[in-house]
Amino acid sequence: MLAIANMLVPFKFENRLNNYWSTRPDTLNLTYIDDLNIFLTAYQLSFNVVPCDDLPDFGLLQCSKAEAQAIHDVLHSSSIIDHFIKRLIRHYINTTPLTLAEYQSQQNYLDLDKAEYHDFVDFISHANIQLEFNDSPEDKPLFPARNWIEGDPERLLSFYQQYFEQSDRLLEQHSTQQLDNILHFILGHYHYGIKALTYDSRINFASRQAAINAIYDLYAKLLIDDPIEYHRHMLWDDLAFSYTTDSFTYYFKEEEQRPLQDVMFETLTKILQIDNRDCQFAALHGLNHLRHPETEALIRQYMASHDDLTEDDIEFAEACISGTVM
Repeated sequence: MLAIANMLVPFKFENRLNNYWSTRPDTLNLTYIDDLNIFLTAYQLSFNVVPCDDLPDFGLLQCSKAEAQAIHDVLHSSSIIDHFIKRLIRHYINTTPLTLAEYQSQQNYLDLDKAEYHDFVDFISHANIQLEFNDSPEDKPLFPARNWIEGDPERLLSFYQQYFEQSDRLLEQHSTQQLDNILHFILGHYHYGIKALTYDSRINFASRQAAINAIYDLYAKLLIDDPIEYHRHMLWDDLAFSYTTDSFTYYFKEEEQRPLQDVMFETLTKILQIDNRDCQFAALHGLNHLRHPETEALIRQYMASHDDLTEDDIEFAEACISGTVM
């Protein structure tokens, strides 16, 4: 398939210095501060700040803990924003800011502009990967990122591709629990996961295509004998679900919908041919979500060539044709 020309401006992942300042407990967005100070005038209270040179939209709070507590006590909790601001102030009262050196020492970090594949493997094998899933979504904006990737997303996709292609070695390199965490990160991370990158047209189409093609290797070399099982069945539930709902991300160009769907269909077709029932049924499940125009013909061909299917198997395959499997 020919690569599709990108008209959107390429991007890089955000610099982690922004994350450092925006998660320090003594910084607050200046928009919040201006609005708060208007409200606090009636209570003869105010937030005093100095500019944050590295993050111009933020200010460094210059009030005591007692002053912050007084401001916290007069704020309402009548909206999501009010509740969030009160959480920020409690965070300021209860937390000592990290120095930049402390922040960097606690963080698992990958600089894609300098990294080689072995650096990616070290990053994805780090203990912090497990911590990624311990924090509640409500807490994540308050604390420094456990894992941070900086640089060119296309290079990250190339590392994912290589990781999938070499996945026959992964059970030798990682414990089952560690591998489970790694796959959750690669397949599902909100910013760095393969789904987020796949549906971003700012990244070269050929790079996204190659990473999806390599998912076949993940099935043929690892998930064919998957001790975890979850990823084998649920990978496409997440990756193809946008086609189930006909809802796509902001940076995904409409003209790429069918070409990307074709790439996924080709990969699922190959997975369906793996001589392993679990992989085949995972592919059927993925086809169910992908809603490709040729889905029925492919699944009926599969059913005709497998005379060992039970009544339940046939019922499942028929449901995948109609796209009714959850």
